[in-house]
Amino acid sequence: MREAHGDIVESKPFRVRRSDIDNNDHVNNIRYIEWMQEGLDESLYENMRIQRLGIVYRKEVLLGDSFTVGFMRDKDNPGHMDHVISVDGEVNAQGYTKWAEKGLLE
Repeated sequence: MREAHGDIVESKPFRVRRSDIDNNDHVNNIRYIEWMQEGLDESLYENMRIQRLGIVYRKEVLLGDSFTVGFMRDKDNPGHMDHVISVDGEVNAQGYTKWAEKGLLE
């Protein structure tokens, strides 16, 4: 994971629902990616798109858990964001996204 350089913005708590659980009784991996995007300003999606995404799963989030999603925009590079999903203050997953203007290629 990259070293974070910014102020974290934390979401209100969410709860893991039955629909988040896959056939193996685990939270489906795509849900973590969707959760990382919670709380981001809608205006971001109007002009930007995710160019790169990475996630590290540290500890499973379970059915019924209450969790928060935090993100921080890199002050040195506003197109980079770091994300964290945590239960009771313990980090369950960390991720990053790199955003680019729509229509621009890397």
